Amino acid sequence: MPINEDPTAIGSVIDPWHESLYEAIRESDVSTIESLLMGDVVFMPSNEATCRGSAQARQWFEDYYRRFKIDELKETHRSVTVQDKWAFEWGAHSIKISSLSGSQSIADDVRFLHVWQLQPNRRWRLARMMWNSSRPIGASLSRILASVSLPQQP
Repeated sequence: MPINEDPTAIGSVIDPWHESLYEAIRESDVSTIESLLMGDVVFMPSNEATCRGSAQARQWFEDYYRRFKIDELKETHRSVTVQDKWAFEWGAHSIKISSLSGSQSIADDVRFLHVWQLQPNRRWRLARMMWNSSRPIGASLSRILASVSLPQQP
């Protein structure tokens, strides 16, 4: 169970949407991820260029899942504040990924910030999404390394 300083983090109105997002990330389900994004979303992945709009975010995730498989994604902290039609969610999770090119697994500790907006149809969608790594190796370098076959050390 995640540790929460904010008692509104569990049982929040955005919980079903949050869970759908994390399940889609675990399952490499780009269509579901895109369905949770606003059309004009601003998506800022760690150590990479900002993606503007759901189409660019979809392309980023498609490229990512061509290179990596999510082996494990565990939330370690989450705080949620809801104000009218906006929800601000921040926290941390640990992630283990493996390269589809056959290299070793990569573990990371990630901090995230999500800004959700309530839509007229009562669905919550992400307006802003960003994360960063707490470890020295960044996402861009990880993606490059996943594409390169490095010689094995004896």
